[in-house]
Amino acid sequence: LVSYTGTEEHVVIPDGVTKVAKNAFSDNDTLKSVTFPDSVKTIITGAIIDCANLEKVTLPNNAVEFSGGDTYPMYLDALVNCGSGDKPVEVVIPEKLTTEYLHYNFLSGKNSSTTYFFNVSPDNERYSSDEYGMLYEEAKISSNDGREKEGLVLLSINQSPMDYYEMPENLIRIECCGQDDPISNIRTLKLNGNPEVLSSNFYLYMNPETSFTNLEKVILPSELTTFEVEW
Repeated sequence: LVSYTGTEEHVVIPDGVTKVAKNAFSDNDTLKSVTFPDSVKTIITGAIIDCANLEKVTLPNNAVEFSGGDTYPMYLDALVNCGSGDKPVEVVIPEKLTTEYLHYNFLSGKNSSTTYFFNVSPDNERYSSDEYGMLYEEAKISSNDGREKEGLVLLSINQSPMDYYEMPENLIRIECCGQDDPISNIRTLKLNGNPEVLSSNFYLYMNPETSFTNLEKVILPSELTTFEVEW
């Protein structure tokens, strides 16, 4: 699919399409939702761009490849400058969409105003979401003493309509790009579980200038004993 120029609010890409090009949906203020068929195997960076009223995207039910194409590097926004800004675009992730580094394609970087609400199928074995629209990955990590821990890795912190966010009990790691995904609504953040290993840019999540722009309070779990910074 190279270009869509129609005026439908809700578009279902025809079955049989295998690739969606950059700017396939561009500058379309009528568009509210796009559904990708399972036949789509590749989505190019900026496939949906500058669609101000976009509300929902349903991704294909397969291990789709997100690509920067010939010009851009891998793992850039599939959606750019979409939605109203104050209302996240719902991204539906079906059961079989288990593509590695999925969250890298929905970072809403500094050149994009898009924010996301992830809605993951409960039957997806790799990814999950919660009532806040956060994206998680089931994973195993090694702790300081070599023990393996199994649980959830927080991949994406999105705009939330609530001013309080409580992380799940089985959270074992925080790994997302807070500096490129600022959060203006959350004022109180409660960490649960025992995230022994945090990504090296953890300080960015706590920095109101780069991540939680209105954060006032962080509640640490009572059992937390160590912050380890990886380099």
